[in-house]
Amino acid sequence: MPDIRSRHRFGRAGDFRPSTIAVLFVVLMAAASIPIATHPLPPLADYVNHLARTYVIDAIDSDPDLARFYEVDWQIIPNLMIDLIVPVLHRFMDVYLAGQIFTILAFVLIGSGTLAFNRALTGRWSALPLIALPLLYNGVLLVGVMNYIFGIGLALWGLAAWIALRERPWPWRIACSTLFALALYFCHLFAAGVYGLGLLAIELHRLWSKRAEPLPRLFGDFLATGLPFIPLVALLMASPTWHAPGSPIFWELGGKLDGLMAVIKVYYSSVAIGLLAVVVIAAAFARWRNALSFHPVGWAIFGLGGAVYLAMPRAIFGAHLADQRLPIALAFMLIACFTVELRQRIARIGLVALLALLLAVRIATVQSVWNHLDRGTN
Repeated sequence: MPDIRSRHRFGRAGDFRPSTIAVLFVVLMAAASIPIATHPLPPLADYVNHLARTYVIDAIDSDPDLARFYEVDWQIIPNLMIDLIVPVLHRFMDVYLAGQIFTILAFVLIGSGTLAFNRALTGRWSALPLIALPLLYNGVLLVGVMNYIFGIGLALWGLAAWIALRERPWPWRIACSTLFALALYFCHLFAAGVYGLGLLAIELHRLWSKRAEPLPRLFGDFLATGLPFIPLVALLMASPTWHAPGSPIFWELGGKLDGLMAVIKVYYSSVAIGLLAVVVIAAAFARWRNALSFHPVGWAIFGLGGAVYLAMPRAIFGAHLADQRLPIALAFMLIACFTVELRQRIARIGLVALLALLLAVRIATVQSVWNHLDRGTN
């Protein structure tokens, strides 16, 4: 029975050399970072609050004025990653540059994590997951939930590591997964949830594909996947987050479509729909040529993710837009499940042209709006 990495079907497809993919990644990632690099204070709703808090954390011991009004009280709660990284960077640079580096690092984690997850699933490096880079700018990013954005990239790398270690002795797999789960807890509770959802989808697919084997062993192996999350439950129950008063939990159907639109829309619906149409046409053409394939794990992610998205409340643990954060994470995971044959040179040129077009339009749109907003605040 084949394992998760379906090399028999996905390993034969032609593609760029790994070195070429690495160069493309660096070039396209540098281009994607332009709006962040050229705006010391990007107009992301909650970003300025994160940045102000990290400044206080680093400067409070040397600034008596800050010490008069603030006190740092560290506790083991989710949503801490930017508070751990940016104050360290701030010791060597101003806080604005430190925030920019953190944001670009989150972008790099997501882009490289999508590539790594695809590599783990298919057994080869492919340039196709680079199509995820235009989605680095999305409606969830505009809210400024930076720890969650960072956590999406870390979750993708965690899923890639799980698959890479899946057929090796279980202690390695469980230990590695526990480290990722703990790191994701400190990124954001929802990011840890995304990782758990991905693992569940992967293991449900594996359980089905190996259903002819003895069930007790299969179910024992399946249930062991949840062991790394036991410490997270204990940490959460002991943290102030568990007992903190917040908005009441409620479910709302009306915003589900908005959550889906947040994946592709940044500022203009017409631009988002146009870019989506270009991708759909290119995908349909590739599928017509039998060049585009979708890994079976993707169907498990799609089905499970869709069910969880419909069931998720709008607010939980005091966090608003809880459900609307999920689709963008699912989008990166699903993109990693695609593979395409690029045996002909014209096909490889076409993919690069498509990547350049999508990213150029997205960057130009964001850069234009942010430049306009900068003029309004000067």
